[in-house]
Amino acid sequence: KVRSLDPAVQVGPLTLPAGKPKEDEYFGRTEVYYEEVVAEAALTGDADPLELEGAYQGCKDESIRYPPQQP
Repeated sequence: KVRSLDPAVQVGPLTLPAGKPKEDEYFGRTEVYYEEVVAEAALTGDADPLELEGAYQGCKDESIRYPPQQP
């Protein structure tokens, strides 16, 4: 997830590359990434400086799921 910290700027939906499909016992069908991932989103509005906040969740192999990460 990504959101703007300035109400004058709106962040559109994230576009992610295709990941590797996986069936997870807790999250159902999802996509996983094993290397760097580049996400894109359209921004509308104007702010200088532009401040964004992001969140993500990771896992290790098949056994450990990390809690969502955000600043």
